[in-house]
Amino acid sequence: MSPDDAYAVELKGVSFKRGTRSIFNNVDIRIPRGKVTGIMGPSGCG
Repeated sequence: MSPDDAYAVELKGVSFKRGTRSIFNNVDIRIPRGKVTGIMGPSGCG
């Protein structure tokens, strides 16, 4: 497997807002191929 194939998803500099509230700000994330990945919020839900 080449390094380019190691990740199923790779995001760079992602920002997301809901209304005026910032949810993500300039986030980089790599999700490995064949793995289960979750994103948890401060309240423990995700």
